[in-house]
Amino acid sequence: MLGVFKTDKVMKKIITILFVLIITKTASWGQTNAICTYQVYSNKDSVLGVKSNDDVVEQDTKNMLNFALDIAKNFEYVLKFNTSESIFQLDDLLINDSHQDNYLYPVALAIVGRGKYYMNKNYSMHQFETSGMLFLIKDSENGKGWTITHEEKKIGKYTCFKAFKECEKCRSAVEVWFTPEIPAPFGPLGLGGLPGLIVEVKKRLFTLRLSAISYPKNRIIIKEPQKGKRVSKEEYKEISLGFRKNIKKL
Repeated sequence: MLGVFKTDKVMKKIITILFVLIITKTASWGQTNAICTYQVYSNKDSVLGVKSNDDVVEQDTKNMLNFALDIAKNFEYVLKFNTSESIFQLDDLLINDSHQDNYLYPVALAIVGRGKYYMNKNYSMHQFETSGMLFLIKDSENGKGWTITHEEKKIGKYTCFKAFKECEKCRSAVEVWFTPEIPAPFGPLGLGGLPGLIVEVKKRLFTLRLSAISYPKNRIIIKEPQKGKRVSKEEYKEISLGFRKNIKKL
């Protein structure tokens, strides 16, 4: 009997997901015009504890990352979207000078997200500066490859569902929680393509979580980034590798 109850519970969750997906497909996109604020939360306690058997390099690296994450906890990011496109970036007006002057400030930005992340229904663009050069990386696959699970939880007042996908740059999959209650296929860090707004993004070192949302009456005008050296993800990997080799020679 216990097995039957468990099966029924799983089936109810699956039916719930199917229901909200159907509702999302028929939802009115005319209402999706919003400004969302996301707060950074550190996950360092579970992954960056300095151990007695760590060598000096490991201890220094962990301490540096811990300090950088302490800076990142002061970051707030803003996602703006309308019916067809979105833009996501750091709200640097809220960052005080003491953090920006800290030599680990660029490290904190690199850990969470730097530059501008633009997205529409066909592709995403990431504009950012590194080593004195401005890059513009286009990705037509960013909204694909999601696995939606039957797991659900409340984040604030929203019922959210878990989804994940493998990430080439990460040691583990990217985990997100989205809500069909806000029928917009956008989210932080250029992530999107799900049947609802991404409310939370969990990565190895940090979590980004929606902290506020407002709905302006007028349509939000979003400009796609145009400046920067246009490269593919593969081309940037080669350029980045060259940067690291040159640094080692110094």
